[in-house]
This record gives sequence, structure tokens and C-alpha cells, in this order.
Amino acid sequence: MKKETKKLSEILFETAQPEWDKAVAENFVVEMAQGTLDPARFRKYMIQDYIYLVEYIEILELIREQAGKHSGEAYIETLSETDLEKFLDRVISETNSELNRVHIPKMKELGISESEISQVSKIKVISDYIDYMKTLVKNEGLLIGLVALLQCSWGYAYIAQSAENTYRDTIRISAYKSWFDAYSCDDYVKANQDWVDMVDSLAQVEGSARSVEVFKQCADFETKLWGEL
Repeated sequence: MKKETKKLSEILFETAQPEWDKAVAENFVVEMAQGTLDPARFRKYMIQDYIYLVEYIEILELIREQAGKHSGEAYIETLSETDLEKFLDRVISETNSELNRVHIPKMKELGISESEISQVSKIKVISDYIDYMKTLVKNEGLLIGLVALLQCSWGYAYIAQSAENTYRDTIRISAYKSWFDAYSCDDYVKANQDWVDMVDSLAQVEGSARSVEVFKQCADFETKLWGEL
């Protein structure tokens, strides 16, 4: 019997899950789930996450610009350039929606002004993380770029859902409930699955080693970030 070949997304998940589980156990996430997190720490996180997300969208737009220059990428025959560009347009739109639906209203609620944001510098782990992803997109092409950015989106969904499964009763009354709701809602999960499906469509598992390495490195950055907040 022929051995069934794993999808790239299955390998990526298996690679990142231990790091995502570490993130779920970080004090910052646990205290959000239990409703005991110092508001000042959450405020710091929201500013840093906003700065990160603005540049994350810029990286997505760079990938979108490169979508027509994909020679050498591992495409399946049924995927057209138009399909890819429509997908990228949708991801950019959804990420902008997340920024406007989750981050900006919450920052206004916390009294965070544009002036304050403009005076804050990225912490080192975020700066290193952003620089890493930008370099990947510029030097290693479309698939690697999508894999790198997917890790963040998929990781957030995993962390939110896992924390809800563990701390359901306290999250229900936590002041930070909206954070978990935002990243475990059906729309967010569906958007992530579309991204996972696109990565699987673009990839051949035999050539997945670099994708796995990149996904693991990005998961490492994320875990380090949660530990430094």
C-alpha cells in the first residue's frame, strides 16, 4: 500500500504546536484568560501589536506586488495567477479589517493616542521578527513569505482556542474576553483555513524543509515575544 504523503500544513502544525503550547502557558496569556493581567502590561502589548500589525500588512502588500513574479515557485497546475492575487487581496482586506475591528477600537478604549504610538519604538524581538520576515519575502519568494506570515495568524487562532478550552469559565468574565473572541471566532478560523489551503496548493512536501525551518523560527519569535511582554 502506498504511504499517504502529508500536506505541508500538517508538517507545519506538528512543528509549531510545541511552541504554541508554550505560548498558551506564558503568564501573559494565562493572566489574560484569568482576568488578572495588569492593564499597563496589556496597554504595552496593544501598542506593540499595533506597530507589528501595520508592518505585517506592509509585508503582505509586498507579497501581493510579487505575485506576478513567481517563476520557480511550486504551483499546482489548477492554480491560476488570478486565483492567487484574489486570495492575497482578500487576506490584506481581512487583516486591515482586524486592525480596524479589534486593535483601533481597543486602543481608543485604553486612551492610546496616535501621538503616543508615534513616540514608541518596537521592542527588539518585534524588530528582529519583522526584519526576518521582510528579508524572507525579498530574498526567498512567495511561498516562504506566506508561510512566515501564516504562522502568526494561525498561532493566534491556536492560542486563543486552546486558552478558551482550558480557562473557559474565567475567560467568560475576564476583562480581556474580547481578545480571545477575536481570534477564535468563525470568521477568523475560516480565514486561516483559506490561508492554510493556499499554502498547501503552492507547496510540494518534498521541497518543504525550508518552509518548516521558517515556520519554526517564526514560532520561536512569537513565543519569545509572549515571554517578554
